Amino acid sequence: MRKSKATGKADPPRRNLMASLKALGAERETLKRQGKLDKAALNRVDGQSREEFERMRDGLVRRIAEIDTRYSPFGILDLPKPLTTAIAAGLLFVCAGAALEASLGKAFVFAFANEYRAASPWIFAAFVAVFGAFWLWLESKPEFRIRYPTTLLRRFVIVPIFTALGAGGAVASPLGWMALVGWTIGQSHTVQATIVSMHKPAPNSRACKQDANVEIRGATADICLDGRIAGVAPVNGEVVAVSGRISMFGVYVEEIRAR
Repeated sequence: MRKSKATGKADPPRRNLMASLKALGAERETLKRQGKLDKAALNRVDGQSREEFERMRDGLVRRIAEIDTRYSPFGILDLPKPLTTAIAAGLLFVCAGAALEASLGKAFVFAFANEYRAASPWIFAAFVAVFGAFWLWLESKPEFRIRYPTTLLRRFVIVPIFTALGAGGAVASPLGWMALVGWTIGQSHTVQATIVSMHKPAPNSRACKQDANVEIRGATADICLDGRIAGVAPVNGEVVAVSGRISMFGVYVEEIRAR
């Protein structure tokens, strides 16, 4: 009888269970035809059927637990629970920040955007090293190789792609969180801004149909103009009035109006 690697206990073969259930059903029909299916016999047959179903259920639960332990990302990591929790929280922080940058960040001009943009290549390179080392370590785990047996797939597709995604998300994440904080604590004001350049319209884009590079208080950033232009669309070099939420972290643009 085959044993579960997760528990070391024998799992009842599925065919034997199905055969037992079929036999119990046949016994019940026989007793019914013979007029002997009284309450005691019915309880006995039904009780045996329930036991067989419970045995099958317990076997499936053990098998699922074994697969989850061997092949889930946390099972592959095989790390202490606090460290695993910290890694999961870090990944959640990065993913949430990147999502915020792709939403609120489209209309937020970070007060230190110029400095952060200048440092971004170095930050990205540092995170490439961190995520690359992590994924190369994970790629060396036997369980990971069982899940992805093709060497080319592991080393030239999975590792590079997820390393780049992780590093890119880590760079974008702080901007997203700053946008959320600025949008939350910012006070409504109107400031002067300069349209550095209007980008080429993309009428078929779902993300943003028209964006522009703007300068506000010395910081420049690309923002999405969809639904934010009041009156005539501005042109390159034009000074405009920007209404929005202003804080020490930057400006969340709500409306742009030509002066």
